[in-house]
Amino acid sequence: MIATDPAGFHEADSTSFFFFTGPRPTSLPRSSASRFEMSLLKVLRAMLLYVTVITTLCASSAFADIEAVAEGNSTVMNTTRYLEEAATDFRIAMLNAVNKERTARGLSKFCMNRKLQDAAQIHSADMAKRNFLSHTGSDGSTMSSRVRAAGYRWATVAENVAAGQATVSSVLASWMNSNAHRANILSNKHKMFGCGYVATSNSKYKHYWTQNFASGNGEVCG
Repeated sequence: MIATDPAGFHEADSTSFFFFTGPRPTSLPRSSASRFEMSLLKVLRAMLLYVTVITTLCASSAFADIEAVAEGNSTVMNTTRYLEEAATDFRIAMLNAVNKERTARGLSKFCMNRKLQDAAQIHSADMAKRNFLSHTGSDGSTMSSRVRAAGYRWATVAENVAAGQATVSSVLASWMNSNAHRANILSNKHKMFGCGYVATSNSKYKHYWTQNFASGNGEVCG
């Protein structure tokens, strides 16, 4: 299930089913063929059960790690360090994807700002933990107040949020297909960028995204 915030809201459900059958036996006596088919069926059932269990365990473990970090309960390593390492790939990918859209239209690139990153990550974690999608936080915070609380002295500020998309490319496509969200991504009013992402298995949309755009006196990239 996928959703963007009300300016470009849409939903979609998709389910895929995969079936596997073993090779058909060559000519064997009927009784031997029956025994062979039963043995093969047992093997295939065991293989399917093994794959299902392993897949479930891996998926559960991945979600558990992300949830623990989002809630500050990770014992794997320092929470801040883990967040930084886990978030590096999607943050770089998102910045590159956004800047690709901008440069294709002759616009200057955004640079990443840590304060905007922090504000975006906090909001994504809030939406994921409390299962909602909004520009208003569960504590009543607004886009501008979250950015200010992160220490960013903004002159201009904007925000995109979305939920349900599992990849950078899919969520960016959703935003680019919405006039209001696309306007933020392609705006010349802002110079700096930050994004946040949290995944959780215990919520409606599973994946929660936030983009922050801003410019401010004395604020720098990095």
